[in-house]
Formats: sequence, C-alpha cells, structure tokens
Amino acid sequence: MVYSDITSAKPTSRYSSTFDVISNTSHGLIEVRQMHAYALYALLFFVCILPSMRGQTPAANTAPLCKPVDVDATFAFAEAPREHQTIGVRLHNTTPQPCKLRGELAPSFAVDRHGSLIKTCWLCTPDGHPDPEAIQRNNNFILTGYGNARVTYSWSSVGDTCQKFDWATIGTEWDGRALFLFEDMHWRPNVCSTMQISGYEPDADARNRPTSSAETVLEVGLPPTPIYADEFTQLTLELRSSHNLVGPTGRCPELYAVYSEGSGSTRFEAILPDGYGALVRNRSDEPSVFISGYSDKLPANLNGYMRVCDTQGKRNTTTVTLPASLNAPIHVVPQPNLEGLRHIAWRAENVSTHEPTLVTADVHFDVLDPDTLPQNWGTQIAGIGVGLSVDRTTFTFGETIPLHLRWENFSASKKLAVGECGDPQPQVEIQDASHRVLGTTDFVDMGCNIHGFGPFSVELGKRHRKSASLTSTKMGYTASEGKAVITGPGTYYVSAVWSPPVLKAKNGDPVIQGLGSEYTFGEHYATARSLPVRIEILPRKN
Repeated sequence: MVYSDITSAKPTSRYSSTFDVISNTSHGLIEVRQMHAYALYALLFFVCILPSMRGQTPAANTAPLCKPVDVDATFAFAEAPREHQTIGVRLHNTTPQPCKLRGELAPSFAVDRHGSLIKTCWLCTPDGHPDPEAIQRNNNFILTGYGNARVTYSWSSVGDTCQKFDWATIGTEWDGRALFLFEDMHWRPNVCSTMQISGYEPDADARNRPTSSAETVLEVGLPPTPIYADEFTQLTLELRSSHNLVGPTGRCPELYAVYSEGSGSTRFEAILPDGYGALVRNRSDEPSVFISGYSDKLPANLNGYMRVCDTQGKRNTTTVTLPASLNAPIHVVPQPNLEGLRHIAWRAENVSTHEPTLVTADVHFDVLDPDTLPQNWGTQIAGIGVGLSVDRTTFTFGETIPLHLRWENFSASKKLAVGECGDPQPQVEIQDASHRVLGTTDFVDMGCNIHGFGPFSVELGKRHRKSASLTSTKMGYTASEGKAVITGPGTYYVSAVWSPPVLKAKNGDPVIQGLGSEYTFGEHYATARSLPVRIEILPRKN
C-alpha cells in the first residue's frame, strides 16, 4: 500500500497561494529558540560543527550543481486563482547531500504536436520585466539534502488573444540536462497573457510529517504477486479524505502518471486507459461506454482493460490495468508502463471551490524478466519447438493465471506460414490430474488490424514470445469454445501446443521468398508440445 497526503498551508510568497492548492503538500513550522550568552559553546557546536556532520546547507559557492538523476519531480495543475491557470513542478532531492539549482527552468510548448509560441518571464517584476537581482539570487538556490523546491508557472486564462497547448517541455542544465515533459493532459491550458515563472522556491517537506486527522490520501494496491515484463497488472486505487477536504468528480477519475526515464528526464501524462481505447465504466453508469468511439461493446481482448469505478458510494475507488514494461504487447504511443512509474495522481475536486486537486501517491514496482522463469521447452518435432512458463504454481480459484508462451522454427524442412497478425500461435492445452485433456484455449491478438497482407514465412532461428492468461468466469476457467474446463479446486496441467501450416504458393511454384499475396496457408506441418506444467487451484478464502 502506498500513501500520499495533502493539507492546506499558509502562503509564503505571491506564488505560494496558488501552488498550495495544487501541490498537495504542507509547510512545516520551524521554531527558533534564542540562546543565552552562557551557552556560547552550544552555539558554536550547532553553527560550525553539526552542519558538517549532518550534511546541512553549505555556502552557495561550495555546493555542487544538482544531478538530474538525483532530483525527483511531481506535477500539478489548477484553475487558480480565479481566471488564472497554474502548473506547478515540485522538485525533491533524493540524496542527503545539498546541491545547487541554477538556471532558468524554461518551457517550450506545442499543440497537436506543432510548436506554440508563448511568451514567458522568469522572475519578473510587477511591471513584467525580468528582475536581475532576483535572478542572481535564484542562481544560488540550494536544494537541501532530502529537501524540496518548487517552480510555479501562472498565467491569465481570460483575454482577447489566447493560445492553447497540450505539451510542454521544461528543461535546463544542472550537472547534466534536466528535462521535464508535461504532455497529453485531459486538462487544456488556455494562455491569455505572459506566463509568469516563480523561479526556485523553498517547499516544505511533507514526507516525514505525522499524518493528521484531516489528511487526504491516495492508496494504491496491487495483487501480491510477481510482476513480469510482458504482463499487464491491475492496480486498485482508493481516494480517502477523512474530513471531506477533497471529493471525487462524480465520474471515473482522471488518473495521471509521473515516469522517470532514468537519464534525468521526467514525464507527466494521462494514465492508461484514458484515451487509449479501453473501457471506462462507473458502477452507477448505464450503459457502459467504450470510450474509443468506435464501439459500445467491449472487445474480448480488452477485458483486462476494464476500469470499474465507484465514485457514488461510501468508498471512492477505481481500478486501472497497466502494462508492466515497454515489452508488453500494446500498440499505443507513448506507451504507459510500470517499470518507470514513480507517482500516480488522482484528479479530485476541492469540495468548497470545486477546483481540481491532484492527490499523489509515490509508487515503485519491481518488474522481473520472464526469461528467469523455467521455460519448459518440449522435445523438438521436425525442427520446431514450443515452451511455456507460469508465474507460480499455486492459485486461488477465480484468480487469473498468467502464462508466457515461446515458440521457434529451429530447422523446419519446409517453409512455414504465419499471418500478418502472427497466427497461428500456440494454444494452451488444459489437463486434469490424470492428464486427461479437458480443452484448449487460443490466444488471438485482437489488437492487430488486418490489411490483407501475407501469409509470410516463419523466420528460422527467431524466438517468438507471447504473454497470455487463463481467466475465470462464473462457470470457471473456459476453453476457446466457451466450455468450462476448470470448474473447481484441484490439480491441473497446462501445456503449450504449436501446429504451424506449410507456406504454399498459389500457382504451385516452389516457395522462394515466402512473401505477399501469391502465397497461402498449406497443409499442417507438425505439432510440437511444451513440457506440462503442474498447477494447484486452491479453494477461495471465505
């Protein structure tokens, strides 16, 4: 479980009031106690010795520049103050060593992937001109060990001449290139004035503050199972506000992700499945809506993308399914994934002002390599082979059973045929404890668009992979024809079976290249099987 909290805070500058609405943090109060003259030795200790022992803020000219890979970032946005919009970037030093933030954190903008010219002003005076003294002071800004800073971007959203953007690239040079990407939001900025940028400002650290009775938290839960790189994982999110400081918007929430690219680049974007053609359904909504706009029926291959929200009941919850890594079989750009995900944000509303409030949770996922699992290759048959891995061997009845299929044309004596969507792929055969075959399940890539090309030749020596799963219905685990094959707890065996056809020329000529519409699927070539994998299905817990 992962938590994040927000409380209201007292503004500390002309930018603080707005940022406090959107940053979900609180300002700590530092109590300064005067010392008596007879305690001079204590003063010397605290001023001269203790800072060097604890890594406190050094002089500005001695602190090194911050390394982008050591600075974590979160984002927020709001319609605040009135007739204004604001983006906030919160920077967190993940190391105990102080470092220097220097140089303008300057943005550039785009709309529909085309550049948008928006005037900005870093640390401007009230009359709209850069303040040289403020800029000089800001170049010596020290980010303390495990400390926080913020930069706020604010503009008028009402005026005669306005511009929009849906993508902002914010960058500067510290000890390396620091890059922050703010992209593909549901929220659409409307810039009708020069964008005012606050410069680096101190930001109180709420991470170590004891939680209060009025806290608002975002709790993120996931199944207690290993996560492998070719899989999809369902997360469960719950928004809690004990004193109703924030509330849901009344619909399935907008969710956002902050990704760390590992090279000092941080990306903030809408989270899957919003905008990626998956189903979003509120338990109170009738009928369900397939948001891609192409269909109001959920395709079978998108069952795993279902988001079930409850924003009308006592608990504000939603589920979301994400691919574990960039290796997962999903065809969207940019591709969301768990591997680089560092924060999840739920866009709620302030119950008094109805302004958007982002409640953020820190997350970290250990994504494992599926090749570390036993691959269970069977005996090669006529130069072809197939293997099957299972995440673990014990499951509770009704729980999804993740599978990892592998197959390869090692040395087939004939050209083998494959369609443009990779079919035919291996099936999974399900057996009972006495190895009696109960049924088989096909896994078709329904996300593939068929254009009438192929068939093609199965390449020699190329290993193919697919992540699949056995899922349960009210009847139990079903085969391709809909028949329930696992109807209760017990011992079962699963095997992968691959039966590719021969690639055949339509005119009867010998197959040379094996490409294009001159070829068709021929006779069955051979059938290869993986080793059987034993699994135990346990009764549901009461």
